[in-house]
Amino acid sequence: MEVAHWAGLARGPVPRVSINLSARQVADPQLPWTVQAAMAQAGASPTWITLELTESLLLQNTAAVLERLHALRALGVAIAIDDFGTGYSSLAYLQEFPVSYIKIDRSFVAPLDDPARGSGVVRAIIEIARALGMTTVAEGIETSTQRERLRDLGCPLAQGFLFARPLEAAAMEELVARPVGPIWSVTSGNRRGSQSRRRLLDVVIRPAEPRGPTGAAEQGLKRPPRLQRRTRGGQP
Repeated sequence: MEVAHWAGLARGPVPRVSINLSARQVADPQLPWTVQAAMAQAGASPTWITLELTESLLLQNTAAVLERLHALRALGVAIAIDDFGTGYSSLAYLQEFPVSYIKIDRSFVAPLDDPARGSGVVRAIIEIARALGMTTVAEGIETSTQRERLRDLGCPLAQGFLFARPLEAAAMEELVARPVGPIWSVTSGNRRGSQSRRRLLDVVIRPAEPRGPTGAAEQGLKRPPRLQRRTRGGQP
């Protein structure tokens, strides 16, 4: 697992890695032990790991899934709901499941480019997450307008091409080793449409103050924006 290697290279806090769980993995009763064994083998701290799953997976055999997620949280890993708002969104399960992050689907983010279109859904998701003690992450940020509107709405975390294009593991090593003192997260996994089977990494960064140059991602992160430090197990 690359994150254990990055931990030795990092000039600052170790980056968090998000791992997407499939329906088959969530249905496996041995999932908590599998995750624990994988972290032990890789020498990775659970505070470096976030496990992502979709809303639909939460509703499959709810009692069993709830038990597994609590077991995973007991290990120290974080749980995130991916593409929130595109499935069956239930406030009841948000209260029951041990979720740390809610990821706002890009279909709600894209319309923020149009000032005439409302931001009510995004605002509601952010407020619900805040009320439940969870952190929101906006997905698919591609323009500075989207970033600014999300900042104004109080969304603390974002990811997308505005900040960085997908990076190969070697490029991520260079980024981690830079003496800039930030903390960032990465999402690992194979991307559909890739012409190779190499693992790609999406940099997930906080839209922090002071505001840096918006063209950094398009310029290959030659001038990486300043990022805010996370505290308490990766939460802002």
